Amino acid sequence: MTEPSATAPPWFRAVVWDSLLGGLCPLLPIPIVDDLVLSRMRRRMVEHLVGRWQVTLTPAQLALLTGGGRKLGVGRFIRKAVIYPFKEVLRKVLYFLAVKDAVDTFSLLFHQGYLVHAALAHGGLGRGGPVDDARVAATAAAVHGTLAATNTRPLRRLLIGVLRNSRDLVRGTVRWLGARLGRRRDAAPDVTAHVRAVADEVHAALLLLTELPAPVVTAVQGAVAGGGVGIALAADVLVAARGARFRLAYTAGGLSPDCGVSWLLPRLVGLPRAMHLALTNPVLSAEAAERWGLVSVLVDDAALPGRARDLAETLARGPRQAQAATKRLIRQAMADTYPGHLGHEADSIARLAGTPDGREGVRAFLDKRRPSFETS
Repeated sequence: MTEPSATAPPWFRAVVWDSLLGGLCPLLPIPIVDDLVLSRMRRRMVEHLVGRWQVTLTPAQLALLTGGGRKLGVGRFIRKAVIYPFKEVLRKVLYFLAVKDAVDTFSLLFHQGYLVHAALAHGGLGRGGPVDDARVAATAAAVHGTLAATNTRPLRRLLIGVLRNSRDLVRGTVRWLGARLGRRRDAAPDVTAHVRAVADEVHAALLLLTELPAPVVTAVQGAVAGGGVGIALAADVLVAARGARFRLAYTAGGLSPDCGVSWLLPRLVGLPRAMHLALTNPVLSAEAAERWGLVSVLVDDAALPGRARDLAETLARGPRQAQAATKRLIRQAMADTYPGHLGHEADSIARLAGTPDGREGVRAFLDKRRPSFETS
């Protein structure tokens, strides 16, 4: 869910302005009119928010989301007309009650505007166009339920009350609304579960990448950091531009490596260099990365796309079975014993010698010509 920006984006200014105007309604000296104006301000605020997100609501849906008012019946009209003069006298004697009412109303409207914006940003009313009644009803229940839970009225102490309500809103509102809309963001256990889920998905993709029978060529330029290093190193051929820079940066952010970085680095550069890269987070130039064995081919920045494409096309014309077996043997070697691996090599070369590509390769060698592989 998109949080309000500290730089006061358009929605924030609009909600503050509408809330301020609504907060002045209790100060109006004419009975009944204050309620009517307040209802209009509430509706205007919600209309502005849904219009900004290009959500289309029917009048009934808009009234449901706006809420916040009782119908003005005859009995209520009479009561307000009779009670209002006494209320006005009391405000003249204790004017701070009027200010308190205004602040209460502003707080309530601002919280409602925040919640409607949060629901829209969260996708609670879709991403544009008409909205079904069930979605509007669920969002309205979440918004008004949160308003009731935060209990913005009354403010016993003006400044302290506003600060307390703001604190409660920040701590509780997003959690409550997120739970109602099915996506929670602010609880620490959810962060842990989310990061674990993302890591599992990326790691599954990396396993698929390394287990592909076809060789994988990766072109790298610019800054490569964190998990990007692990993704780049998962390639079979890594082509880097001279302007590329590598940095792990995990511990600098209070985290540990992922994406296979802690498994690959010791095998590629050795334990001391791997520890140095992971613990001190230096920026490694492309030239140094090539010297350390992290980069297969180093080219000028402008030549990177063409060189990577040429390598991929060359590999695509090669014998696929032989390439797949070679890739598998080399990656398997990291976990094999030497005697065991010799056995895997013998099995693989014997099997390939009997394939059409294997026979064509031998004949082309004897005839001193370029082979023409059937599987290419």
